[in-house]
Amino acid sequence: YHTIIHSCVKNSHFIVIFDFYRDMANLIDWVNINDDSVEIVLRINRLCNQKCVFCFTDIDNQTSFDYLQITEAIDKILKQYSWKDIFITLSWWEPTLHKDFFMIVDYIYSKWISLQIQTNWVFFSSKENINKIRAYDTVNYFVSFHSHIEKRYNILTQSHLYNQSV
Repeated sequence: YHTIIHSCVKNSHFIVIFDFYRDMANLIDWVNINDDSVEIVLRINRLCNQKCVFCFTDIDNQTSFDYLQITEAIDKILKQYSWKDIFITLSWWEPTLHKDFFMIVDYIYSKWISLQIQTNWVFFSSKENINKIRAYDTVNYFVSFHSHIEKRYNILTQSHLYNQSV
C-alpha cells in the first residue's frame, strides 16, 4: 500500500482511494491522480527472462495474475474514473511473458485507455510478436536496455539475451 497511500495523501483522495484499491494492492504498483487524469502502473505477473544484478525483485517467486483479475481491475478503474483520461503502464518484472499478454493489451486497447509497456524487448525479437504488436498503433514502449556493449549487458542482466533485445 505504500506507493498507493503516498500518492493518495499527496492528492487528498486518501479514504476513497484506499478503500477502492485495497483489493487490487498486489496488482497495482503505483497510482497518480491528477485533476484530469489517472496514471496507474500494473504488475500483471512476476515473471522475468533476466536476473539483473541491480533488481530487487524475487525472481524465484514466479506467478501471474489471471486475465479475469486484471480485466476486473481495469473495469473498476474505468468505473471509478470514467470522466478522466486513464493511462496504464504494464511494468515490473517482464509483462510480455504473461501467458495472456496480447489478450490483456487487446482489452486495454479496446477501452480507449492510453497504454505504455515497460519491457526488455526480448519478447519482440520474434517476428510473430513484433507483427502482433504493430496492430496497436498508439501503444508506447519504455525499453529497459542496460548496455550497448554486449558483454556488459550480459553481465548486468545475468543472461545471454543481448542479441534478442537489440
